[in-house]
Amino acid sequence: MRFLCLHGIGSSAQVFETQLSALTAGLGSRYKFVFVQGDIPSEAGPGVEGVVDGPYYSFFSLPTPDQLHAAFEVIDQALDTEGPFDGIMGFSQGASLAASYLLSKSNPEPPVKCAVFFCASMPFDVGSSCFRPLDDGSFQDEVTGEDVSGEIQATIPELLDLDKYPGQQGQRFLRRYESGGSTELCLPTVHVYSSQDPYYAQSQGLARMCQSFDREEVVHKGGHTIPWYEKVTVEIIECIRRMVHAADLG
Repeated sequence: MRFLCLHGIGSSAQVFETQLSALTAGLGSRYKFVFVQGDIPSEAGPGVEGVVDGPYYSFFSLPTPDQLHAAFEVIDQALDTEGPFDGIMGFSQGASLAASYLLSKSNPEPPVKCAVFFCASMPFDVGSSCFRPLDDGSFQDEVTGEDVSGEIQATIPELLDLDKYPGQQGQRFLRRYESGGSTELCLPTVHVYSSQDPYYAQSQGLARMCQSFDREEVVHKGGHTIPWYEKVTVEIIECIRRMVHAADLG
């Protein structure tokens, strides 16, 4: 069993490997993990600064079409050079990216057979109409001209402070998939998220986008992090093993 692993924002492949160490040890030698690193130098992400030394990286800094497609190319390259993989595993931004990537594929046969999402935010829809920020601080759909400020405030709050990202005014940005929409990710999945996480609702939203009969969920109280409690780790391991069985991987 081989998993491609995508770290969170302001992190690194090494950090994610450390975050998963209790889980990977518990799963045993039959499971192999390949940790891929984002290309964009970043400040330390939540829970990383002061805990693990940098440098830190992200797969994208803002959800523009160019940045998402560049992040997809990182995954494509890993699949080509390190693959094949049975599954994909991501934390936070890495989880959102993994789901965005899988949902972008028109081929009915996905590049992996299962997925594990830790503290995921909702994936971005590279096929949807984009939106742009206006000078007055609002956001407008570039096709319909509709004011979508409420949607953006609810789903991508980091865009409300574009002054932190020089040169991004006037950029085109991608929207997230709608929670409860008709889009479905059709493969066995495990979703690990926290009731104390600001992205709790988005993690739930991604879970609801995945087929229910092969969906495992673990809810913990540790916030936006991968839980280290032994009881929760054992529960996650059991869910992953059931997912692997559902994916007919043995």
